Amino acid sequence: MVASQSLRNLISNLHNQGLTIFLTTHYLEEADLLCDRIVILVKGKIIKIGTPEELKRLTEERSVIEVTFTEDVRTLMEAFSDWVPETEVISLGAEKVRIYGGNPPGIFEKIFQFSIDTGIGLKSVNSIKPSLEDAFMKITGLNPIVMAVEKGGK
Repeated sequence: MVASQSLRNLISNLHNQGLTIFLTTHYLEEADLLCDRIVILVKGKIIKIGTPEELKRLTEERSVIEVTFTEDVRTLMEAFSDWVPETEVISLGAEKVRIYGGNPPGIFEKIFQFSIDTGIGLKSVNSIKPSLEDAFMKITGLNPIVMAVEKGGK
């Protein structure tokens, strides 16, 4: 952790001195923090170039809602997905899901009704600003589940 923070500080200092730095990373959070422009490559081909903000704006028409329940809901994922049709529901662990797409006010209402009907409590329900990772998934068409598995099964 200390080494990675030191490296980020070094890159930032070099950038502030006016040096151009080419950073290759799979850590999109790091790219978001350190890069002025990002090139997304798929199988060696450039498919998109832009600033982190430009790339994130590509996903703004698609809402992202993150829900944390009070207990494990993995066995109820299919049932939960049926509650919020026309969305993509991704498990982020035992108690957390992320919902992509849909109409946020209607989705919030359905989340609360699901909680009432199943008796499963809610820890938090948040509307999430799209991340660079969300933009990457949209641009590349990569499945969020595949991405999570590749990152260590989150």
